Amino acid sequence: MNEITFEKPKILNLEERIKEVGFFLYTNEFVTKKDIADLLGWDAVKKDRQIRDLIATISQVQPVISTSDNNKGYKLAQSPSDCDMVKHSLLELQSRIDELRKRSIPLQKFLKHNNQSITLFD
Repeated sequence: MNEITFEKPKILNLEERIKEVGFFLYTNEFVTKKDIADLLGWDAVKKDRQIRDLIATISQVQPVISTSDNNKGYKLAQSPSDCDMVKHSLLELQSRIDELRKRSIPLQKFLKHNNQSITLFD
């Protein structure tokens, strides 16, 4: 069986970068990927994946608002006035989860049809 690996680009000084970007979100209204790249001295295009990974990591512990329709960037929810944007962002995430679940069904069926499964060791 072929080994499948998924590796994200490495971020040097990850914890320091998370703190920097987290504070930047805390002290600004909306922050774009370019703003984050400028803060970290990165090229926004070349480091797009790392910027998204930083935001994803911060979003696991902080209420980061990001919606596909406003194109304003990211915002840290901090007050009750942010609740509508938080709801919108949460509904978008739930919609993505539903879509991914639907897409996973044919893949699971294929594996089952071929007497295969995903184990802890895959």
